[in-house]
Amino acid sequence: MKRKFRRILTFIFIAIYLCLITSCYEINTFTDVGDETLQNTNYLQSENIVDNGPVNGGTLNLFCTYPDNLDPLLTKNPYLKNYFRFVFDSMVKISKSQIPEGQLCDKWFVSEDGYTWTFHVRENIVWQDGYPLTAEDIKFTIDKLITYKENTIYKANVNNISSVRVIDRYTIEITLKKPNAFTPELMTFPIVSSRFYSNPENVNEAFKSRFPPGTGPFSFKAYEENSHIILTASKSWWRKKLNADGNTLEMPYINDINIKFYKNSREAYSAFQVRNTDVIFASEKDMDLYTGRTAISLKKFINGKWDFISFNLSNPLLSEKTVRQFIYSCIDIGEIIGEVLPGKAIESNIPLIPGTWLHEIQTDNNNKEIVEKLYTSTRMKLLENGWEEYNGEFYSKVNGILKPVAFELLVNEENSYRVKVAEKIAENLTNKGIRVTLKTVPWDQMLNLINSKKYDMAILGCTIPDYPDLSFLYSIPYLDNQKPTNSNEYPLATNISGYYNEKVQELIVNIYESRNRDELKKIFTDLINIINEELPYIGLFFYTDAIVYYNNIGGNIDPYLWDGYNNITEWYIIK
Repeated sequence: MKRKFRRILTFIFIAIYLCLITSCYEINTFTDVGDETLQNTNYLQSENIVDNGPVNGGTLNLFCTYPDNLDPLLTKNPYLKNYFRFVFDSMVKISKSQIPEGQLCDKWFVSEDGYTWTFHVRENIVWQDGYPLTAEDIKFTIDKLITYKENTIYKANVNNISSVRVIDRYTIEITLKKPNAFTPELMTFPIVSSRFYSNPENVNEAFKSRFPPGTGPFSFKAYEENSHIILTASKSWWRKKLNADGNTLEMPYINDINIKFYKNSREAYSAFQVRNTDVIFASEKDMDLYTGRTAISLKKFINGKWDFISFNLSNPLLSEKTVRQFIYSCIDIGEIIGEVLPGKAIESNIPLIPGTWLHEIQTDNNNKEIVEKLYTSTRMKLLENGWEEYNGEFYSKVNGILKPVAFELLVNEENSYRVKVAEKIAENLTNKGIRVTLKTVPWDQMLNLINSKKYDMAILGCTIPDYPDLSFLYSIPYLDNQKPTNSNEYPLATNISGYYNEKVQELIVNIYESRNRDELKKIFTDLINIINEELPYIGLFFYTDAIVYYNNIGGNIDPYLWDGYNNITEWYIIK
């Protein structure tokens, strides 16, 4: 009897405990992709955190893999690169809409011939050691990047620079090897102090007995090898006060940032699980691990990975524009995303980020009504040109013999999402009368088949440049200045299909030689119209990443491709 009574008491205790812990925990899931912003709030297991708005103080805990180099210009560590931005400002910053915005430079001009750019340095900015920022610091930084023998992550930014000249204390002139309308977008590397880094003793003692000064919102406070770097709010930051709405709290709001070192990202993610760090970034493959988690918020943003279908244009059938158009009209990309990658990808037929200043140019081709009209017109044209249809399947004559229209779709077996997308594409095309056989192979074998042109169609991906450059994919590259990538499945964009159109090449040169954005938009419109007509590739989608953070972090958290820690100065620790 006593044993039974104890069991009942135990059951009641567990039931009460479960009710208590599931009563009010809060989880927020945000989506911020292009123009779409959603917030869903569920109440599950809250820590009773009350956000009363911005406050100064507190420590933000971040992670980093072991540093390869503590020189902000030489490091190839992607985490450290982001954190150095907290200390070292750049001349220009790329905005969420992919427009260059002045940071250390407040204005710039280009010469009539497009070869010379003049940048004006903001006045009254001082380094964290009290010395003023001048044009000499910018020249020193650029010269340093140009003369580095190794291929640093910023080498591509200066490859097209022929010379740099200081005009006066606050004016610098940059001469290019070739005109480039996107030169301001490339001036995003950290600017370092010429006074500090030109002194060998300072360089040798950096992060030992002294720290290099920056101009950013945070300065170096402490460093311990294989352990951590601590940053602290800079007292000399040139944008220290927030005056909007009468708020005079000093920015940044957060007092310290503790950057903890881990052997690899797996260790760092484990540290996040036990709250040793406050923030991580999740790819589309890891996002589900955090969706629905208690006390965690997740905010998505479009990343730079673009998936597409490449055609082998040496295939007689696929060399016909009408055939490529018909294939495109048979594929419901939006439906495929909804079934395979819901909330993890954004449809885009051109490698231009949705939500950026050029986005509106590329939207019409995704219109369902336009796609349906394209299907009807191309189907009729193919039948007029000799294709025949029997029992819902298309046939064409090859050497006078009528054969089914059939293609092989190549995809790498390591990428489960791509395989599922390929299956859906094959299903779409088969249902429309085109036989498609799926061929899944290891990545290395796939590359060999593509390079030797032993394929019909292939699903591939690329990492897009930081500025809207289409020359790498659709023509001969205008500049050799793409940044390195460490992703095998998302290499730098290259013209895999071998597509060439003389008018496209001419327009790309015109884009680079353009001197204003209205003209740029008009040329891009003409270029994209040709690409959408020719369809050397079928653009599929961009993937999304997410910033994941505990709910004790508040503020204007608004990540995007070119700045995952956007508005870090407006984040705060909820007390």
